Amino acid sequence: GFEVTGVDSSAPMLDRARARLATDGLDATLVQQRLEALHVDGRFRMILVGLDSFGLLIRRDDQLATLRATKEHASHDGRLILDLANGNMRGSSEPPEELIHDLTMPDPETGRPITKFVLRRPKPSEQIDELMFFYDEQDERGYLRRSMIELRLRWFTRFELELLLQTAGWQVDEVYGNYDLDAFGPDS
Repeated sequence: GFEVTGVDSSAPMLDRARARLATDGLDATLVQQRLEALHVDGRFRMILVGLDSFGLLIRRDDQLATLRATKEHASHDGRLILDLANGNMRGSSEPPEELIHDLTMPDPETGRPITKFVLRRPKPSEQIDELMFFYDEQDERGYLRRSMIELRLRWFTRFELELLLQTAGWQVDEVYGNYDLDAFGPDS
């Protein structure tokens, strides 16, 4: 029953979203744009930037542009929800590189197994993780095909993020430590 507008810079991701919405019998307006150049019709009571997407904005100018654009699109009682990993737990004691087996599951379209590995190279002085995602898929003959995707993900400390929000005109009302909305703390 809610009106929903989704924004993504990736056409293939928007195609997937449209297919999922159609499968689930839901409706939403989907727009292809970069978040830092956000310009859609309407004002919104809730703006959600989920799954560490804000961390894809490496440059401070892009971070502030995004926060200002979301502020312009918020209604007078609008809320911005940023879903981010806790950068306060990061630091120079991390290994210089780690390879993690993230998941193995059947491909939703073919049923054949897909295995995902993540190679993470933290750059603490830049508050950046350089990530390489490896997707191993079996084809119909059982041969392995590997796809790789690279990205850089910026991480933020709490007070740095609060300062960015305030600089962009947002008032920070609440900071939670998890999806259960527990208080933010050292183990968040």
